Amino acid sequence: MKFTRTYTRPSTDIPFHIDSRPQSVSDFYRTDYVEPGYLTEEITYSDDGLIMTIVQNWVDNPELIMGWMNHPITVEWFRQRDQYNDQNGIIKSPARYEYTINGKAMQGVAP
Repeated sequence: MKFTRTYTRPSTDIPFHIDSRPQSVSDFYRTDYVEPGYLTEEITYSDDGLIMTIVQNWVDNPELIMGWMNHPITVEWFRQRDQYNDQNGIIKSPARYEYTINGKAMQGVAP
């Protein structure tokens, strides 16, 4: 399953939230999801530096994804991320998702 989300900041003087992610969150993310091969992530930036795009590719395991989304470490990080973005005028787009079921491509948007 592929998730894509963009963040738009008003100025390059304002760091994106990812720049302040606590090491404990990065370690959890890396050891529990990236290193075992459940998730790959690519982060890119627009030429002007105002837009950050995060693309996550997950193994086809909805329970694993929901477990990550509802894990206390992730829930707290999302809360901190959203609060930081709100305080700094950073706009978070809805997440676009794409996946395949029985050979049929599906896509949609999640908040």
